Amino acid sequence: MQKIAIVYAPMAGKTEIIANRLKELFPGVEIKLIPVKIADRDLLMAYDKIIFGMGHPNEEFDWNNPFNTWRLFLKQIEFLNFSGKKVALYCLGNQQANKKDFVSLMGEMAELISQRGGKLVGNFPNEGFDFQASDALNNENQASFCGLPLDEDTEPHLTQERLEKWKGILEDEMI
Repeated sequence: MQKIAIVYAPMAGKTEIIANRLKELFPGVEIKLIPVKIADRDLLMAYDKIIFGMGHPNEEFDWNNPFNTWRLFLKQIEFLNFSGKKVALYCLGNQQANKKDFVSLMGEMAELISQRGGKLVGNFPNEGFDFQASDALNNENQASFCGLPLDEDTEPHLTQERLEKWKGILEDEMI
C-alpha cells in the first residue's frame, strides 16, 4: 500500500482543512497528516512520498519571526537528504493582497527540496491566477507553479476544481 505523509502548517485553519480534503481524494492510499510542529527528521525519513502544505505569510503569520513554525522547520530539515523521495507542495495565498509574491514560500520550499536531492512533482499551470510575481513559478517554465497554489480568500469557489486537477497530476507523478 502507498504511504504518503502530508506535512502542514499552520494548524487549525485552511491549510489543515486542505490537508484533510487531499486525504479524502485518495481513498485506498495510506495518508498520514502530520503538523509541522511534530514533524522531525526520523518521521520524514520514514516516507518516500511527502506533500508539504503551507499558508503564505500575511499580517497574522509573521514570516520574519525567528520562531515562526515554518522557519524553525526549514532550519531543522535544511541538511536532510531527500534523495529517492517524491515531494509535492501546496500553498495557500491571497492573489489580491500578495500580488507581488503570491505563494512565494512554496518556491523557497521547492528550492530546498531540490537542493537536497528530492524529486519535485505536482507542477500546476498558472493560468487562471491573477498575480504579478511569484518565487513559486518554475524557472524553466514560467507557465507553471512548482506545486498547487490555492486562494481560499478570493477564489474559494475554484478550490475543489483545482484539487481535482492536482489529484490527476499526482496520480500520474506520485501515486
